[in-house]
Amino acid sequence: MRFAFYKSGRYKGKHHAYCRACRRVMAKKVYQERHPNSGLVVYVDVKNIFDELVIRLGKAETMRRLGISNTFFSRRRTSPRVQRRIVADAIRLLMEIRASNENRTREEIRYNPDLRAKRAKLTAAKGAGTR
Repeated sequence: MRFAFYKSGRYKGKHHAYCRACRRVMAKKVYQERHPNSGLVVYVDVKNIFDELVIRLGKAETMRRLGISNTFFSRRRTSPRVQRRIVADAIRLLMEIRASNENRTREEIRYNPDLRAKRAKLTAAKGAGTR
């Protein structure tokens, strides 16, 4: 066992109450308790969640709502792990979508961003004309 020693102060030269390995384990446990959504999850275990989101919303809308990059799905081949925070957000989003029974057709998935942009331009044009 390797003990860490106090370097200054009243206890200078005396060892800590726990060895270095035990302190590391305790610190890790405390960190996990304070940050429950930190860490990594194997993607294969949660793949069905992301698959259902892509089927219901489309890949672009799923990435937009989760705030993930456009290379997220292609990187799973080289990096088979996902952050717990992203998985928690995906589960929360999937629960909302299931509750509202939101399903998009192929055309809505394909052309919806264009329609959103057109609506934004129309509302901006209307707002500019009334002022």
